[in-house]
This record gives sequence, C-alpha cells and structure tokens, in this order.
Amino acid sequence: MTEFDPLGARLAIQNAQFALQRGQTTEARRLAMEAAQFDPTFEDPWLILATLSSPRASVAYLQHALEINPRSQRATKGMQWALERLSLAEEREQLEQKSTAVPGAPVPPPLPVQAFVPEPTPAPTEPPAQAVESFVTDADLYREFQEKELSAHAAIADEDTKAKTQPIRVKAGKKTKPEKKAGQRKGGNLTCLTLAIIFFILLAAAAALWFALPSWLALTNSASAALPAQVLAKPSLTPTNTATPTPTLTPTPTLTPTPKPTKTPLPTETPYPTATAAPYVYPTDVTYPTASVDASGRWIDVDLTNQMLYAYEDSTLVASFLVSTGVAAHPTVTGQYYIYVKYTSTLMTGPGYYLPDVPYTMYFYQGYGIHGTYWHNNFGTPMSHGCVNMRTSEAEWLFNWASVGTLVNVHY
Repeated sequence: MTEFDPLGARLAIQNAQFALQRGQTTEARRLAMEAAQFDPTFEDPWLILATLSSPRASVAYLQHALEINPRSQRATKGMQWALERLSLAEEREQLEQKSTAVPGAPVPPPLPVQAFVPEPTPAPTEPPAQAVESFVTDADLYREFQEKELSAHAAIADEDTKAKTQPIRVKAGKKTKPEKKAGQRKGGNLTCLTLAIIFFILLAAAAALWFALPSWLALTNSASAALPAQVLAKPSLTPTNTATPTPTLTPTPTLTPTPKPTKTPLPTETPYPTATAAPYVYPTDVTYPTASVDASGRWIDVDLTNQMLYAYEDSTLVASFLVSTGVAAHPTVTGQYYIYVKYTSTLMTGPGYYLPDVPYTMYFYQGYGIHGTYWHNNFGTPMSHGCVNMRTSEAEWLFNWASVGTLVNVHY
C-alpha cells in the first residue's frame, strides 16, 4: 500500500480545476490522475476523471467516488449523468449495428448528452465589508489628526513672525522697542565670552611656538653633525633581514581510487509497453473455475484461497497466473471493484517497506492494486501488505490486456 499525501492531492486538484475551466482537458486529466496518486481516498479526482472518460469508465470512476463518500451529492448527480450517458452510448451502438447490417444505410448522429461538470472546491472567502470600513475610518481619523497638528504648527510659526516684525511703539514722546527676553540677552553675553577665551588661548600658543622655534632648529642641526673619530656610533636598532630556509616539500601520497559498489538495476519507468503474447496457463492440479460473475467483456478474477489470478473474456478463460496476496496481518480486500488508475512505474512506501519503481501497477480499491514484483519469487504464498503480487513479465501482459474500468472480482 502507498503512503498518502493529502496536501499534494489538493494542490493538484486545484490546478486540474483551473485547467478544466480553460478547456485544457489533457492537462486536467493528467493533474487529476496525479491527485489520485497522492491520495486515492480524495473524492474530487474521480469526479474530474469521470467528466473526461468514456461512458463505462465514467461509471467506474463515480462508483469509486461513492465508495469513498456514499453521501456525496456531487457523485450521486454524476452517477445519474454517467448512467444516462452509458445508456445512450449503448443505444447508439445498437443503431450502428443495425445500420451496418443494411448496406448503404446512414450512420445515426451522436446522441447529445449534457456535460457533467463537478462543482469546484470552494475558494477562501473575502474579508467582511465591516472590517474594510473600520480600516478606512481609522485612516481618516489619522489623516484628520495630522491636519490638526500641521495647523497648530502653522499658528505657532505665525505668532513668531509677528513678534519679530512688531513695529516700534511711541508712547508719551518716548520710543520703545520690543522687549527681549532675559534668556536671549544672557545667551548672547555667554557667546562673546567664549569667543574671547578661545582667541587668547590661540594667541598664547602662537607666542610659545615663536620663542621655542630657534632652540628646536639648533638641536636639529647638532644632531645631524658628524661625530668625532673617538666616539663610537650607536648601533642601528633596525634588524637586518636574514635568509629564511625554504622548507622542502614532502611528496604527497597519491590516492588510489576505491572501487564503488555496483548498484543492482531496478526496473526503470518506461512508456506504455507494446502488447506481448499471452502467458502460459499453469498446468497445476488446481481446477480452473468457470466464470461465476455476470460480466461482459474483459474482467479479472482473484482467488485468495489458491493464490491464483484469472483473466476472462466474457465467460472464456484467457490466462491464469500464480500470485501472492496479503498476509494474515494485512489481508487483501474482497468484493467486486474496478481498476481506476494505471502506472507503468510507481513508488510504494509504508510501515516497514520502501519500494521504488514498482512496475505495471493497477489500483482497484484505495491503495490496493495488482503489480509486478522484483523483491521476491515466492509466488503461491501470501507475501504482501494487501496488494496482488505478480511476476513482472506476467504483470506486463495483464497491464496491456486490462484497462481502466476493468472489473476485478476478489474472493476466497
């Protein structure tokens, strides 16, 4: 059985619905099958596949959707549509057979059937209008607050301008000027005092430099004069460069390549293979059953008691195979099902196993399927987690012989 990915299935089905709305039926079918592979218990992929398949396959897809969700109204409406479509298709086949019996008779036109389009998964709703209105109201209040602040600043600036440009008032023959604040007068006096102190400091520094300059020049000249012959010169403190021996390089040992273990090739994914010859019918002591199911066309019978799989064409046995079904802890389901998806190669994971590239897989119920087997050769004995294991060559023949919608009857 396969581990499901519900999130991947929902993303794929959303893309499939968009492709179906744009009329891209091939892309919609591919995405729906991908969603079914991610999560076979998800209802929506089978509804989309039903709209894009033949009448008989549509019935099989919708029957599988009803097995997943028996109360689904969408699947119920789709099944009514599919049964009507299948009935009209069978009626057309009968008319074609009658027209073929009479030479020169015209072929009847196709019978119109209203297309079934499943309702898409509801999208997230938009935020309520009340929240939008409250957000706009808050923005208006903030803008009004900014306008009030700007008006207040402008009023203060106008008052300052009027105070600076206030004319001189004449009262009782005396001219009076606008009074200055005490803080402004005191600040001006402090600025003048600071500039005066800085000026005197610079002047004192220049005078000191002027008087010290001759002594510094004399000291420099005496230091650069030649020393007497009896006086030994002080050795230079500058170190001399000594040659550093170059280290000899030791040869690096060459690496010998370690042989890598060869990988056992796994079955590679290939496109749908060409049809091969029918397999050999096993000459065992098992008595092959006669067709006990009222089915027409091709169908598959799985006998869990004898670990055998039979391929029928109507009531005629075409081929039989020795298989391995589910063990007692993981039994294979019983009942009548229909193949709903096919993969030439797929990944199967679960508790205690990881099987990549499982060849020729045909799922008939949720994660239960019929597929080829490369990890054991003990056929005739239950070995699986519920699937029907076959030899890879025989699974390839059955994969080409059966199709989506083929009946699978599982019993003891």
